[in-house]
Parts: sequence; structure tokens; C-alpha cells
Amino acid sequence: MDSLHSLFLAQAIGLYLVIIAIIMVARGSYYQNLLSHYKGDSSVIVLAASLGLILGVILIIIHNIWVWDTEILITFIAWFLLIKSILWLSLPEYMVHVTKKMNSGWGYYVIPIISAIIGVLLMAYGFYKYQLIHF
Repeated sequence: MDSLHSLFLAQAIGLYLVIIAIIMVARGSYYQNLLSHYKGDSSVIVLAASLGLILGVILIIIHNIWVWDTEILITFIAWFLLIKSILWLSLPEYMVHVTKKMNSGWGYYVIPIISAIIGVLLMAYGFYKYQLIHF
């Protein structure tokens, strides 16, 4: 069952993921350099992880749908965001280390490619199903 909030979340998250992926690829050398020199400023980590935690909790509360359909991508993203935020708050040094390793060399481009694919899937689901419901 495609609820309207699922379609809107798919549209918003899909657009976000595609935009971020394009920026990360277009400005790859800048962001790789930024991440490789990142020292792990605790105030930035606490702020970003706390916002991620709040967003993850909200998404899980409004969209914790475990049906094998495109909607499950939104649920996976919500749980991923929640778990990632908890890890950043509880193990910041380790997460900085992992982030630096993941973003070195060609490994940097894996995340934007996966993000773009998921984003396109979510946008196709969100915008196409929305059109079917309203016409």
C-alpha cells in the first residue's frame, strides 16, 4: 500500500541523494582533501550526529514499514541514519578513522554511486506512483 507520506519521503530523500551524489562526484578532489585532513572536531561531530539521530528517530516513527517493496528503502535509510548517528556519538574516533579509510582513493566514489542509484530508484517510485494516484 503506497501511502502519500511514503511517496513524499521517497521524492525528498531521492532528490537529496542524487544532488549529494552529483556534488560529491563533481567536487571529488575537494571533498577527498577535506575528509583526509579532517581532525574530528568534537562540536561538529556532536551537532551533526545529534541532528542525524533526531532525523533517524523521526523517520522511523513515521515510516517503519517492513514490506518487501520500494518503501523498504526508506525504512532502511531511516535505520541506517539512526545507527550511524549512534555510532558517531558513541565511537567518534573510530568513525573518523573509518570515514577517512572509506574516502581515500577510488573508494571515495563508491558512496556517491550507490547514493545516486538509490536516489534514482526512490525518485522513480515517488514521482511515478504519485502521478498515478493523482491522475
